[in-house]
Amino acid sequence: MMAALGRWVRQPFHVLALLGMLIPVLMAAQYTARFALQVPWIDEWDTTLPLVIAFREGEVNLQTLVRSNDPSHRVFFTNLSTGLLAYATDWNVRAGAWLNLVLSLAKLGGGAGYFLAPVCPRLAAGAGAAGGAAIRAGAGPELAGRFLFPLAFPDGVFFAGAGGG
Repeated sequence: MMAALGRWVRQPFHVLALLGMLIPVLMAAQYTARFALQVPWIDEWDTTLPLVIAFREGEVNLQTLVRSNDPSHRVFFTNLSTGLLAYATDWNVRAGAWLNLVLSLAKLGGGAGYFLAPVCPRLAAGAGAAGGAAIRAGAGPELAGRFLFPLAFPDGVFFAGAGGG
């Protein structure tokens, strides 16, 4: 499979395509670095602040983790991840923005495995039976992204604390 990957990378178009895929990633990182503020955004004052206080004072319980202002949201994992991150970073809102970006990229990164299969079937085929594993290799980050991203950020917010949520 490494030989197939080496042949695939030697194609100039493939390298240009990979570099082109990095442009949105770099733009998102630049946007986060420039605009993510260390100030909670609108609803974080009444939703996140009580959660952060509960984590800081060691008063976290199930009721704290399932409390929601909107019953349509899945809040348990959101509150758990938000509380743990706030506790670990002393409620650094910018850290939440960077974690949000990393989780988003993990979700998008898994799609690269699925994108490469139709573009370069020989790479996906690898060495016979290993071909299926090569395609499934892209599923790891994709599944992690599909699992973690909606749990941590159920509203689909891409830049937490950067003017978007």
